[in-house]
Amino acid sequence: MGYLPFLLTFLFFASLQLDMKAQTHLHIAGTTNPPVHAKTINQVPAGNFVSPAVAIQRLQTEMASLKSQLAQLTEGTQQYKVTMRRYVYFSTIKLEIENGKGVAESINHSLVAIRTTLHDYYATLEDAIVEKTAAINLLKA
Repeated sequence: MGYLPFLLTFLFFASLQLDMKAQTHLHIAGTTNPPVHAKTINQVPAGNFVSPAVAIQRLQTEMASLKSQLAQLTEGTQQYKVTMRRYVYFSTIKLEIENGKGVAESINHSLVAIRTTLHDYYATLEDAIVEKTAAINLLKA
């Protein structure tokens, strides 16, 4: 018997620890912002954002584009769900801003709208990171 079982057990748990660490530092390719990490997904994003009026205007423009895309997609397909998820997220951000929340707070608070499992466009953690990064990029000053 010896030390071999202990060594294998140690290596197994060490590999699990490395895998868990890798999963909490997801990098979104192609973004100019520092990546949103799994550990910080629920934190209000830092930085300078556009004014609420400009944010609403940018969101309306983006939502019109998304709505146009949705009209050309087949409902129920993966691309439709992804596009609908972003539309719902941006719509919720806009509503939060209109109700008096700041831009950064609205980006963060609106994640609830796409993180619930009650609809077809549910966002996994990775999806939420992508959507939050897109909103930050759209609304940064």
